[in-house]
Amino acid sequence: MFLSDTAIKRPVTTILFTAGILIFGYIAFLNMGVDLYPEIEFPTVSISSTLRGADPEIMDSDVTDVLEEQINTIEGVKTIQSTSREGHSQIVVQFVLGKDIDVGAQEVRDKVNMAQAGLPRDLEAPIVQKIDMAMAPFMWIAVTSRGDYRRIARYADEVVKERLQTVPGVGAVMMGGFQERQIRIWLDPEQLEAR
Repeated sequence: MFLSDTAIKRPVTTILFTAGILIFGYIAFLNMGVDLYPEIEFPTVSISSTLRGADPEIMDSDVTDVLEEQINTIEGVKTIQSTSREGHSQIVVQFVLGKDIDVGAQEVRDKVNMAQAGLPRDLEAPIVQKIDMAMAPFMWIAVTSRGDYRRIARYADEVVKERLQTVPGVGAVMMGGFQERQIRIWLDPEQLEAR
């Protein structure tokens, strides 16, 4: 009752007070920072591993599972998400908010180094990197054709990729989904000795 009585008895003061709040609010609104990509650091690290020619089951059991077992022992891990596909394993480790991303990334590197003994010998060295939201891909391009698969794959690699890499501001062009032809030869040692 006191506030409403004062507002009714002193209308000029009430109007000035309300106008002051509106003016300060408008000035604050104009000076409020807005950014399309605000600088927010999510404590997230990714581990990419490549083993050419390995099927998804091999990547999952021999690479992804081995790395996940080591990474699970790190303190402050919130979630671990992994994807295993032909020749490639991707693990994304998200830490609890407040964890120093540099410390978390170093702990992941240490655990990956500890897991090296249990990984396949032909595996390329796993790449551990902090995930920067500003570096996330903003464009995906799919190339399809009814013609020869090898021809379109070669065109995408030699022409499309090369042209996109020359565009100013392009950080990286990554290609995926290609099926590389392989030949497997099994030798019979007994027949080799007989000859």
